[in-house]
Amino acid sequence: MSVQPLVGAGSVVVAAPAALVLAALLDTELLQSLIPGAEQVERLGHNHFRAVLSFGVGGMRTRNTVELQVAGLDGTGALTLRGQADGTFGAGAATGQVVLTERIPGRTSIAWSYDGTVTGRWVRAGGPLLRFAAGMFVNRFFRALAARARALDGSGAEPV
Repeated sequence: MSVQPLVGAGSVVVAAPAALVLAALLDTELLQSLIPGAEQVERLGHNHFRAVLSFGVGGMRTRNTVELQVAGLDGTGALTLRGQADGTFGAGAATGQVVLTERIPGRTSIAWSYDGTVTGRWVRAGGPLLRFAAGMFVNRFFRALAARARALDGSGAEPV
C-alpha cells in the first residue's frame, strides 16, 4: 500500500481575544460553517469530534468521515489534534498543533502545523498536488475564521 506524507504549517492573526478564538474552534455549528466542504460536525465527547466532509482534488471528489481528538483544553492556548479520516478514495491520519497567542489585547495569533499520511487512491493524485490541496484546505479554514472574527468585531484580520 502506498503512503503519501503530508506536512504543513502557517499562521494568521485574528481580531478577537484568545479565549473567544478557542471557544470558536470548539463550537460545532461555527466549525461546520467554516470548514471547507463540511456537511456535518458533531461533538462526541468533551474532546472528541466527528465530521463528514465532501471535497475534491483535481477530478477526484470524495466524502470522508473524520474523527478528531483534541488535547490541551486546559487554557494554555496550545492544542494537539489527532485525527483519522476514511473515505471513498482512501484514508489518512494526522497530528496537528494549534497555538493561540494574544500578544495585543483583542488580537490573537494562531500558529498551526500538521504532519500526516494519506493512503489509497489519493496517493495516485501525486505528492505535490496533495500537499497543495491540504495546505489550501487548512488556510481556507483559518482565513474563514479570521474573516468571521473581523465581521463580528469590526476591526481587521491580517494574514501573517
